[in-house]
Amino acid sequence: MLAQLPQVLVNGVVLGAVYALIGVGFAIIYSTLGVLHFAHGIVFVAASYLVFWFSLTMGVPVWLGIVAGIVIAVGLSLLINALIYEPLRAREARPYIVLVASIGTFIVLENLIGIQFAFIPRLFELPFSKVLLTPILVGNIYLTPIAIIIVATAIVLCVGMYLFFSCTKIGTAVLAVGHDTELAEIVGMRTKLVRYVAMGVGSALAAVTAILWCIQLGQVDMTIGWVALFVAFFATIFAGEGKIAGAGGTGFIMGIVWNVAALRFPTKWSQTILFMFVITMLWMKPEGVFGTRTGRMGK
Repeated sequence: MLAQLPQVLVNGVVLGAVYALIGVGFAIIYSTLGVLHFAHGIVFVAASYLVFWFSLTMGVPVWLGIVAGIVIAVGLSLLINALIYEPLRAREARPYIVLVASIGTFIVLENLIGIQFAFIPRLFELPFSKVLLTPILVGNIYLTPIAIIIVATAIVLCVGMYLFFSCTKIGTAVLAVGHDTELAEIVGMRTKLVRYVAMGVGSALAAVTAILWCIQLGQVDMTIGWVALFVAFFATIFAGEGKIAGAGGTGFIMGIVWNVAALRFPTKWSQTILFMFVITMLWMKPEGVFGTRTGRMGK
């Protein structure tokens, strides 16, 4: 078992990189819009199936299909914000109303996509997939080029997000709106535009992650949206409210825990053990791993 541990940890880091990008994207939207954006999961479904349709069905060049899939998926999320979240915000709808609307939107759009593709998994074999999935032996550890790309992409995008929020005016505005929307409006910030930027950035991270994830899995199916959604939600809550960078860190933790659990228990138990771990940690630190205590339940 100990001999397998290095391989398991490496696999955990790769999965954690996927979870980190999912968590950061969701956290950006949640922190800025104040919405548990459960329709976030449709970005994964839409991006992956669009790339499949453009590149593997319509014969569009792969790079163009990938770009089109990302752009359309992001556009879909912006449309959701324009048609659902902003009108509900203007009407001062209660948070649970917005949550129900978000879940309902996800289910409706997921089923529309499912009708188009017959609700069955599809092979996601791009022209370069075979090369990207060819194992490489490094010492006693097997790696694949796509695994290296996933980790590298996660590092580059997370660093990019840090620089975006730290060194750009629009990034600073996103943080400011997330911290105090009313104060941001008082000082003259265009908060509505900032919310669209946050939605676009978070959704773009999700779309890129979905494509990389499907290349690694070798297939795309309708369940990817729900899996990504729950991972994003738990990573964000696990990190603590408003902790965008923390959501990336908890994503890596969750990926490693998942794989370590699979080393000791049957694979089908990995998800159960992961969520038991998260719940236990939240029981010990309700404000999240990187959060600070601001109040009590019911207060």
